[in-house]
Amino acid sequence: MNKYKREKHGIGIEGALLIGGAVSICVLASCGDKKKEYTDPKPIIVEIPEPCTEGRILVTKNGRCIFEYKGEIEMINDGRNGEEIDVQVHMKEEN
Repeated sequence: MNKYKREKHGIGIEGALLIGGAVSICVLASCGDKKKEYTDPKPIIVEIPEPCTEGRILVTKNGRCIFEYKGEIEMINDGRNGEEIDVQVHMKEEN
């Protein structure tokens, strides 16, 4: 004969059913007929500024400036399309 009886520690099947039922009731109670408020979406506004046409061109040789132009610059092609860069400067005649 065994002098010691095995004691059960834990919640058992009844406890698990009780906890499961309580959780189910809480979930069902929170899933009422709540209507979500719908707000119209705000339009996204993307502003693209006009490109600047004024700037500076600096030509250097051996670290020294040999020519500098500041004024109106026309960018025909900036090279983003994989083609050669094309910049045009139309200088005004000096008096």
